[in-house]
Amino acid sequence: MNFYKRYTGDYARDTVHLSMVEDGAYNRLMDFYYSTEKPLPADRKAVYRIARATDKAEQKAVDSVLSEFFQDTAEGFRHKRIDAEIEKAKPKADANRENGKKGGRPRKTQPTDNPPQNPMGFQQVTQTEPNGEPALVNHSHSQKNNTYSSGVGDSKGVGPVDNSDSPPPLSADAIGEQLVLLEAERGRTLRLSSRAHEALLRLETRHVALPVLLRAHALACARRAADGDPSAVNPGFLEPFIDEAMAPGQGGGTAADWDETTEGVQAKASELGIPPQQDGEAWFWFRLRVIRDSGEQHRIEREVSKAERMNPNEFERVYRLMYGVAPGQVAA
Repeated sequence: MNFYKRYTGDYARDTVHLSMVEDGAYNRLMDFYYSTEKPLPADRKAVYRIARATDKAEQKAVDSVLSEFFQDTAEGFRHKRIDAEIEKAKPKADANRENGKKGGRPRKTQPTDNPPQNPMGFQQVTQTEPNGEPALVNHSHSQKNNTYSSGVGDSKGVGPVDNSDSPPPLSADAIGEQLVLLEAERGRTLRLSSRAHEALLRLETRHVALPVLLRAHALACARRAADGDPSAVNPGFLEPFIDEAMAPGQGGGTAADWDETTEGVQAKASELGIPPQQDGEAWFWFRLRVIRDSGEQHRIEREVSKAERMNPNEFERVYRLMYGVAPGQVAA
């Protein structure tokens, strides 16, 4: 594959704990995997050469990435997500080759019920991605919401004002529109791709009302700030924070959000008497270990659910860590 989509929200969520060297190694290995459409070699020395890891520190970073994101198989180091993306792209690549032989891609019949110039009901312009699909760029930033406070940029004391006894759940389009407006207030332009629309449809099934959306957005913004990530909060990045926003007792404050910062996790570990991060232990797994030992069920379930949705390659490992058994088994 000469081109593959990069879902920045998913990637940032799954790799926020990586060091700069580990992040660079992971990107080089992914690029090689996609370009060859084959698993990485079983020989680690060959993998080191692919990542251009020449000293012990760089090779240790490669080992860490292989352990966390790849599976050691007889065919080499496999990555389930990349394998799935390659398999998904094959029919389209084959069709493109056939169309090329026939003189080009056939003209598409445009649907009449959802015009392509406005598929989500927003004012927008389009950009073209390398695969020919439009990437939506929403510019409807002039509208203001006068019903609720935005709560943007800080997870402390988020208290949206609700003018009704029971705010109605938002549709996928309404959630997308609110996110665009919230990000515009932060000075960011949110682009809603087809993948973002899929996340919006999933959020719609959660029956998310505006106060919950604002709370989740504030938590997501706080996470972006803690990570030093200036990216916009897109629907995929927002999704895992919905559970926390809906959890009982989430009235705001740093105590409720202890697992969102390095300092909070370390403080919780000290409070519970949990041994500090071990040599060679990735921050990702140390944080999960502290969440598990905290016994806070809504956080445990959130992390397991997040792994199942966002990183199937690690789902079983996260599940075993949290519950002590494989998925589908019952603890004794």
